[in-house]
Amino acid sequence: MGALAGIMEAQYDTLRKHGHSPSEAFNETVEELTESLIRLVSENGMDWMYLTARQPHSAAHLTGNRNSRKL
Repeated sequence: MGALAGIMEAQYDTLRKHGHSPSEAFNETVEELTESLIRLVSENGMDWMYLTARQPHSAAHLTGNRNSRKL
């Protein structure tokens, strides 16, 4: 839990330092994790997330292609 909280805090702080409003930084940090990434990990597994993050892709590929290769 501490590692996850630290990562989220670091991302939020970095976004704020680069000019994002508090609400934008929150949305990009907390909502993206809880509403998108965690569900993708649950549905596809961490191996899929690592593989997909290394490949050029679009947002549609991340959310729409459930037939992606698995490691």
